[in-house]
Amino acid sequence: MTSAHLVGHAHSRHGRGRVTKRPGGILRPPRLIAPQELNLFSDRLDDARERESTVRDFALLRDLTLSADDYNS
Repeated sequence: MTSAHLVGHAHSRHGRGRVTKRPGGILRPPRLIAPQELNLFSDRLDDARERESTVRDFALLRDLTLSADDYNS
């Protein structure tokens, strides 16, 4: 709960940000990813791109076929 102050700012969370999370301020490097996981992720991206391309091609051919049918009838 904050209270009205005549001078300065109201601080609702005292002491926050002053305490170091780890002793000595040691920063850890990011976790390494196994090469197999990267390959699986890459394969999934390739599959998704191929699926998008297939759907796009199908939609284009369907639209061309429908417009040709409308034109011929």
